[in-house]
Amino acid sequence: QQIAHQLNIKLKSKRFKKLMRQLPIDDSNPLFIYDPNKCVLCGRCVWVCREHLGVGVLGFAHRGFQRVVTTFADEPLGEFRCLECGECVRVCPSGALVFKDSTESKIKAKVR
Repeated sequence: QQIAHQLNIKLKSKRFKKLMRQLPIDDSNPLFIYDPNKCVLCGRCVWVCREHLGVGVLGFAHRGFQRVVTTFADEPLGEFRCLECGECVRVCPSGALVFKDSTESKIKAKVR
């Protein structure tokens, strides 16, 4: 940018259109809400559900720009057998998975 400014070259940053997806928010699970628009596709939730806990409710679907974290057959999260442990929410770095109101305290009480 500095070199372009020194050479009086105008940067054409507006020539590229923004690629934003508007995916629906899934709040069908009684414990947490999943907003795929905030997801950075790091795979932590998929790993903790599949490898660490052995459940495999979450997984990746599609490739490239269309890639999303979802369930089998893209069904709502509330329709799958979930251990309701909240580990996927705890490992999410972007806030795509968040607890519903006072859910975390209910999970802690269940563990004790």
